[in-house]
This record gives sequence, C-alpha cells and structure tokens, in this order.
Amino acid sequence: MIMMLSLVDDDSSLRRSLKRLLTLEGHTVQTAENLMEALDLLRNWRTSPQLILLDLVMPVLDGRGFLAARRKDPRLAKIA
Repeated sequence: MIMMLSLVDDDSSLRRSLKRLLTLEGHTVQTAENLMEALDLLRNWRTSPQLILLDLVMPVLDGRGFLAARRKDPRLAKIA
C-alpha cells in the first residue's frame, strides 16, 4: 500500500535516509525538522498524510506536546 507520510526528526542525516528509503518504496514523504514546523506544515498541506513518523524527544516542542496539539485539531486528529 502506497502512503503519504510525514517524517519529523531533528537529525538531518536520519531524516534524509528515511525519506530516501520510503520514497524508493513508492511512498510520498514530506519532512520537517521539528514538531512546531511539522504542525505548521500539516495545517497548510492540501492533503493530510496518512501516517506521521516522529521522534518524541525533540527541541522546540516534544512529542507529547505535538500529540496534544494534534488531538485538538480535527483535521490532524484522524492521522495515525
């Protein structure tokens, strides 16, 4: 199953490597460097991703804060 994914990690080499691997598998991958950036991008993308892969220990906003913000936004709450 081909998916649209959002990948969020502050490690740029890991982010690039995972994006490359997932893209080679046929997935569409959009990336963000931190969770605040991810929230901004997610709210502005025309099509929401089906899955968000994220590092829970992040600068700017941690994973728990991101998940709380995501639950408050009806459009984002349905994303796995």
